[in-house]
Amino acid sequence: MMGIAKYLLDKDVSIRIDFNDPREIFTVKGKFVRAEDVEGKKEMVALGLNFDEATVPMGYKIRLNDMLTSTRADYRGTLEDNGQSSNQS
Repeated sequence: MMGIAKYLLDKDVSIRIDFNDPREIFTVKGKFVRAEDVEGKKEMVALGLNFDEATVPMGYKIRLNDMLTSTRADYRGTLEDNGQSSNQS
């Protein structure tokens, strides 16, 4: 994000997340809790966001869970194809 970190920290924010198939739009509220400069980009900062868990829409939680579940299954399938156990570090 473009901005100055000290003016963005501890600010309340809302993030709008758009999904397709099916079309859904979610607004997630939270607060910026951490900021880091982006190397080579003096006008940009990377921000850490703490979501207000009570306001996170259930539809967003379901979408996130589905994505994580499918990613985990894909990862496990890759390990099995290579003859490795998913318990290895």
